[in-house]
Amino acid sequence: MLRKLFAFVTLFSCLSVASAQKNITVNDTDSAITYENAGDALICKTDSNGLIIGSQAGCYNVSPSNCTDSVAMSQSNNASASFKFNGSAIYINSLRYKFSPLYTVTLDGKSTDVDGWTADKFFTCAGPLFSQTGLDPSVEHEIRLATKGVSPSSNESVSSDIPGDFSLISFVYSGQW
Repeated sequence: MLRKLFAFVTLFSCLSVASAQKNITVNDTDSAITYENAGDALICKTDSNGLIIGSQAGCYNVSPSNCTDSVAMSQSNNASASFKFNGSAIYINSLRYKFSPLYTVTLDGKSTDVDGWTADKFFTCAGPLFSQTGLDPSVEHEIRLATKGVSPSSNESVSSDIPGDFSLISFVYSGQW
């Protein structure tokens, strides 16, 4: 009897672990992401005091300096990144600062405007730019992050030809596997 009880508890524990919610991170360099007018960018390397090391022309200053190892960037007014996934939730991580644009996020054909602007003068990893939960995990979803225009929150002089810096660190999706 004790042996049967132990087997039942062990089986139940395995089933609980097997169906646990899990997040999958798809970084900007993953070939599953399709880009238009955007690509990999150089992040400034810093020394132990947080100061930028010289001879890194064109690098992006990110704060804190260890918040991401890579990022896709663009100053194009029609930059975008698309990704397909099966899962119950999706998150978009992006670098944000005072010149970040207004984005349009399109998930399964439904579009939402998302403001990427923050008051920071350096690029920051400021939490998810966008998130959506409650998705049907049995359906393939498609999400697209695209530059829409100048952020309405920006008080900086920005050209409508270059509405800000498009940025994608990663897509993160959740599901049970």
